[in-house]
Amino acid sequence: DVESRVCDVLADYAEVCGEVLREGIRINLALSQDQLARDLAVNRRSLVRALATLRAEKLIDKIEARYILYNTAELRRRGSGTLGLQHRLDSRNSGSG
Repeated sequence: DVESRVCDVLADYAEVCGEVLREGIRINLALSQDQLARDLAVNRRSLVRALATLRAEKLIDKIEARYILYNTAELRRRGSGTLGLQHRLDSRNSGSG
């Protein structure tokens, strides 16, 4: 479902370009809702609902255009597994993707 895919992609981004803070992990990449919806191949309305649920449960927030993840372990648990973001980025950087 959309929520599990959002959990996966946010946890993947945190692993790839996250900065550990006292309160959680900040994704040091500006991710718009339109961009996330396109990346996940979901409609924006479904994405917004999933993000609102995660915010309401205090698992994530968005501050100054950056997502903060407060509980990546719970996001991973809710996800369906990694979306392979690290692998895709490594392939792109090595020129084999």
